Amino acid sequence: MEKVQKTASEKDPLARAKALIREGKYDVAEIMLSESLATNKTGDAYRNLALIFRARGNTEQAAAFLDEALALDENDDAALALMGELYFDEGDAAQAIGHYVLAIAKNPAQLVYKQRFLELAGSAAFHKYNDMIAGALAACLATPDLDCSRAQILWYTLLTSEPEFKQIYKFSNSGSYVSFNRKPFDKAEDLSPLLSPFFHDGLKKIVVYHPVFEAFLTHLRQRLAEDLAAQKPKFTHDQFTAVAGALSIYAFNVEYIFDTTAEEDAIAAKLRARLETDEAAAKDAAQVALFACYASLDTLKNAARIYDLHKSGPIADTVKLQVAEQSELLSLRDSVTALTEISGGVSGQVRDQYEEFPYPRWKFYSKLLADESVEGVLRGKKSKILVAGCGTGREAIQLAAALPDSSVLAVDLSRMSLAYALKRAKEESVGNITFRQADILKLDASQGPFDYVSSSGVIHHMENPVDGWRVLAGLMKRDGLMRIALYSKTARRHLKTAQDAVKKSGFASDAAGMRQFRRATPQLLDRQVAQDIGNRPDSYHLSMYRDLLFHVQEHCFDIPGIKSALDTLGLDFIKFGLPDSVMAQYLKKFPNDPDGTSLDNWHKFEQENPDAFTHMYHFWCRKKA
Repeated sequence: MEKVQKTASEKDPLARAKALIREGKYDVAEIMLSESLATNKTGDAYRNLALIFRARGNTEQAAAFLDEALALDENDDAALALMGELYFDEGDAAQAIGHYVLAIAKNPAQLVYKQRFLELAGSAAFHKYNDMIAGALAACLATPDLDCSRAQILWYTLLTSEPEFKQIYKFSNSGSYVSFNRKPFDKAEDLSPLLSPFFHDGLKKIVVYHPVFEAFLTHLRQRLAEDLAAQKPKFTHDQFTAVAGALSIYAFNVEYIFDTTAEEDAIAAKLRARLETDEAAAKDAAQVALFACYASLDTLKNAARIYDLHKSGPIADTVKLQVAEQSELLSLRDSVTALTEISGGVSGQVRDQYEEFPYPRWKFYSKLLADESVEGVLRGKKSKILVAGCGTGREAIQLAAALPDSSVLAVDLSRMSLAYALKRAKEESVGNITFRQADILKLDASQGPFDYVSSSGVIHHMENPVDGWRVLAGLMKRDGLMRIALYSKTARRHLKTAQDAVKKSGFASDAAGMRQFRRATPQLLDRQVAQDIGNRPDSYHLSMYRDLLFHVQEHCFDIPGIKSALDTLGLDFIKFGLPDSVMAQYLKKFPNDPDGTSLDNWHKFEQENPDAFTHMYHFWCRKKA
């Protein structure tokens, strides 16, 4: 029976044409599709013809075939999506986004449409509310396990341009800086715009890197606390729970970086005591949700009881995140195996920092290599890979997933960071990776040699970065590959000013000290420095903020320094990992260096473009022949 079905499939011109298209045999496929259309005009056949003509670069004819498909069925979501791709090919982003919006509306269950919509529209800003765009984004936000983080600009601009929400979200412009205008919000009796699923789902999935929005959420939390304390909430019990529950997830995701007032601290302290001693309070989802806006629920003495009470209720997402997942992390931390001893001094201080503030907490990752032209040589090989200083594991898991034939050893000083990495690897079912606690300076030849060594944003936190780099170079095979990421002295010039202000004024590196410095930033730093810091995503997560301005040890490099270190260690520079826009600028200035291998040229380029390496010097190198 199976053989008969296969033969029938082979005789079907449409099925055969699809197979030929996958093989790149377009001419024969076109004939097959024409035969199919002669007997039965279908959208499927027209769409496949459109694919052929798109591949040939004939977008006009491809669009004509899609028009035929849509004439047969105006609800043909696949034709709408493919039309979006044709518009994208032509450089018309607005039409491309619009067609994916239509495709999502026709078939909201199709995940690939939502993913592509987020790719195309995620960084778009809509200053005039668009109901259809908002609907497509709402569908994305409501989809479990879909990474919506790239849509922070889109969500923020749609949310704050929505007519009703706009009434309680106002700006104040003093001329020197823009801030949240509290007066309209304080006076507002109608807070119903805060009840929309679009607002709640966004809070749960997106962090907005904008100081005004942070100020708005900080004040919203304050108002919720004061209203509940005075027993005069503007919402019903269920409404209050929904708003506070969504805000509690946002607050947890930014690690409670929001500033607080003395009154709020007192309310939170009383709430803690009540939840820990009063069973009726512990059963009240509204009170639990409000406390979770100020501190993680796992810090309560009766956290397990809180979880049991609410694991299937309206704040199930909050208790799962703040109790169950934190409990799992602590269990995993105790299971981490040590590969080496951890040195005292700087290594010990760095370990302590990341034990308290694991960095970064991440949810999603790319399953692609960072650079196919460099790392692609490892595909299909049983490569040994070392990720030295893996932190919470995103880079290591990305490499292991992209190179499934490899074996990855990922090491870090911090057990808590490694626990997070272990949890994420388990959730992603990535099995070709081993996590161990280790000090890079104590790694030896018994762990190697490795085909690939990656250490991103790590060795510049050592007492002597070149010593750590030398250890890693010694663990490479003779033809081994290495990826390094180092801070740029030029790109971090404003951060150095801020770091000096932290040290001069004696701000502590704990949560209270960091909040205090953030509050004092407008008075301590000039506008350009403060603006540079505020434009960095790291400024909106407590662990990242500490890494940015309060790190116990940091060295910055310049390109001549990198060139000298490479020569000292016997390594050849391969290339920088940079956005296409930066590379295009470089090639315009240095057309005789098409591969971008001249470090002397790059040094000149950075002097003229001081923010070119804002996200560090990411580069690859290998041992000299």
